[in-house]
Formats: sequence, C-alpha cells, structure tokens
Amino acid sequence: MDVIKANGKREKFNETKLKKSVKKAMVDAGKQVNKNAVEKVVKEVKKKKRESKDNRISTAEIRNIVVRKLSNVSPKTKLAWQRFERKYKRRRPQTRRRAAARTGTARKRITARSRRLI
Repeated sequence: MDVIKANGKREKFNETKLKKSVKKAMVDAGKQVNKNAVEKVVKEVKKKKRESKDNRISTAEIRNIVVRKLSNVSPKTKLAWQRFERKYKRRRPQTRRRAAARTGTARKRITARSRRLI
C-alpha cells in the first residue's frame, strides 16, 4: 500500500502517522481524543486505498477524507486540522531549500543560471 506524496515520491502507508496527526488535531481543538473517530478516519482512508485499482492513494485524497470525516465529528477539530496543514505547508519550501543545499542542487542551479546570463 503506497501513498503518493505531493512531490511524486512514494511512501508506505503509515497508519500510526495518520492516527497521530488526527489525534493532535483533536487535542489542538480542545477536544478529548475520540478513538472511535480516529479509527473511522483510518478505516475510510484504507477503504479508499483498497478501492483504487493500483492500491495507491495520494496525500491530497487522504487530506480530503480526513477533513470530511473530522467535519462530521467536530467542526473545531476540522479547523484545527486545517490550521496544522497551513502551518505545515508554509514550512515545506524551507525544507526543500535545505535539502537542495545539502545535496548541492541549489549551487548547480545558480551556476546554470549565471552561465545563461553570460
């Protein structure tokens, strides 16, 4: 069972990771962790994945399922999840730049650009 990330990479589906993020959204919303609701979210994601012909699911699809299920449980929890998503998305470009700096990709791009200018 694979999850297709936004950058195209594939990763094994990690049920624990999904459960932790849903629980964190509940705590951030000031709600008690509802294990039944968490299980429903995970169950729905697994069901959607099984229904796909290639046994894969994108992170965007997972996000949509989580938001839909959380809005049924508690609108506050849904908003907490969405705040977390926005905060996470703001951090991502910095992470990419750091990764590029570690691998030297950023330097290669700068060098290629400067050659075009000459």
